[in-house]
Amino acid sequence: MRHPAFLIIQDQALLQVPGVTDGLKPGGKILVNSTLNSTVLSEQLGQKEVIALPATSLANKFLGRPVPNTALLSAFFTLTELLSQESLAKVLKKRFKGEVLEKNLQLIQEAAKKVPAGLWKEQENSHVASS
Repeated sequence: MRHPAFLIIQDQALLQVPGVTDGLKPGGKILVNSTLNSTVLSEQLGQKEVIALPATSLANKFLGRPVPNTALLSAFFTLTELLSQESLAKVLKKRFKGEVLEKNLQLIQEAAKKVPAGLWKEQENSHVASS
């Protein structure tokens, strides 16, 4: 995909890498795993639509491990409404059991609460590459 409409940055240290947002479609949206304020990140990146989510902190809280991917997916799906939280939970139920499952379900619920639902919904079809 040459010009994605969305970018998920899993590690805020990547913000220091020159060109990290190169290729993002004009008006593209960025979700960053960061404890910084979204406004600060927006100014730092020179982008209008940046959402910060402390995904690593959330993962540490619920899972006891610094694995931000599930929290970031939950937030992304909440922002775009491309997939419901129920669908994400269904996938997790196929992968995990018992206490690990319960902690992951709590994690996705908490991550979803931290972002505005449907904020990026209008972009849902523009992520598809066209030629």
